Amino acid sequence: MQRSGQHAARVLVVEDDADLARTIADALGDEGYAVQIAQHGDHALAICEQWPPDAIVLDHNLPVMSGEEFLQEIRWQPALSRVPVLLVSGLGEVAGIARRLHLQHFLRKPFGRDALLAAVSRMLANVTLPRRVSHVPGMRE
Repeated sequence: MQRSGQHAARVLVVEDDADLARTIADALGDEGYAVQIAQHGDHALAICEQWPPDAIVLDHNLPVMSGEEFLQEIRWQPALSRVPVLLVSGLGEVAGIARRLHLQHFLRKPFGRDALLAAVSRMLANVTLPRRVSHVPGMRE
């Protein structure tokens, strides 16, 4: 979502189901968010190094590195430790998993577009987006 004088909020979608990841990314993109997709935790960590997100939509069950392992990794990184995370899972106990992981935001799959957008908006409501420079003034491209 674009705020006056700021760039669009960056949302990283970490989801191994390519169709669902694209659906989430499209919904967020339609609302003005800048979105990147990662299929697993290792891929997400690599993206975070180059493209620090303002929020993360994180699947619980992922190949290579689980959602929980990814969450543990980012909590040790000062630049990522306070990034809000929306946990998504098809498991019936997603609320309990979110509590155990100390996450305030979660959705049980399947979820609708409106629920997703509302959850991401709530996550970013109290986040101050960093100022990002898209180009250096006076430099030719």
